[in-house]
Amino acid sequence: MITLIHDQIEELTQEKYDQLISKLFNGQKLIKSPCCEGGVLEKHGYYERGYKALNGREEIRLKILRVRCSACGKTHAILLMEMIPYARAGKDIVLTVLSNFESNCPVSSILEKVGGLVDENDL
Repeated sequence: MITLIHDQIEELTQEKYDQLISKLFNGQKLIKSPCCEGGVLEKHGYYERGYKALNGREEIRLKILRVRCSACGKTHAILLMEMIPYARAGKDIVLTVLSNFESNCPVSSILEKVGGLVDENDL
């Protein structure tokens, strides 16, 4: 996974994700691969994943870019800083759940605070 650090996005959409990716691969810039010393990242494909944010109140589907190292062939997904690898819930939901859990809030109260975006199984 590669996480892009960027300016705050009020509401994440496919269009906004694509704009950030476009800036990353603008022109002929070669991005050095994080996995080995000799390679650069090349676009490899996309996969679809769900993403939930507190301000969105529903899951959205995003096509996430995968890149491959030109030297060793390892692949990486390009995620944004709001996303947590292998999780549909965004950073804001996870932080809300954790802070309430550490404050010993009952599960029903935590679920109410995140507006039905996660259920008991997600917790």
